[in-house]
Amino acid sequence: MKKIYFVLLLTIFLGFVAWNKASGQPGCEICQAPNLCQILTFDVPCAGRVEALLCYRCEYPRIIYLNILEIRYLSIEYTNLTSQCEDYVWDLVRSTAFQVAPELCGYENCAFDSSTVYYTVPLCGELDYGPVVSNPDNLWVRKKAFPGACDQRCLEEWRLCWDSNTGQRKCRLVSQQLFGNGECPGPYPLAKQLKPPFEYKHYGCIKLWLSSNCPPASDCP
Repeated sequence: MKKIYFVLLLTIFLGFVAWNKASGQPGCEICQAPNLCQILTFDVPCAGRVEALLCYRCEYPRIIYLNILEIRYLSIEYTNLTSQCEDYVWDLVRSTAFQVAPELCGYENCAFDSSTVYYTVPLCGELDYGPVVSNPDNLWVRKKAFPGACDQRCLEEWRLCWDSNTGQRKCRLVSQQLFGNGECPGPYPLAKQLKPPFEYKHYGCIKLWLSSNCPPASDCP
């Protein structure tokens, strides 16, 4: 059983470490074939428009890999760079990924079986931020997974199915753990209260969130 689980985790890791382009969308070059790429776009009350790069793969029988490789805040007020807002962004990224997963990989009827979903989000990687040109008091922020020596992620395993009677999805969290052998130096640069005027900053390997652990997750995203 341990050997099978190790192979599974290795599969998740190797799923995106190469730099071959998987689809025509900008930024999707970090997805390795046969993975596919989807740009998720949604609005967060405290962070404005947010984009997440989803690298996904559907496997038989009923296995779905969802790897969030990049999260971009297009324009966020610097006063909203708080732990509460980060939790909100984290939850909405997961929720949006789970909403599109059945559309991308097919619906599994709860009356018969459920899909196994492996979902990852980087805790460490590249971080860039700078002033928004049209509104210098706001920041754009880019958090990007970086394999190898900086690879550290939150890995969640879920069971997901669709209830044909209620028209609602059902899901259950099976496990949640840190994954990756990379080092994650800190502190998180956005933890301190930044104030304008802002300058462009780039970090090649740094903490991407205030927390170094997977946040609690118990409800269906």
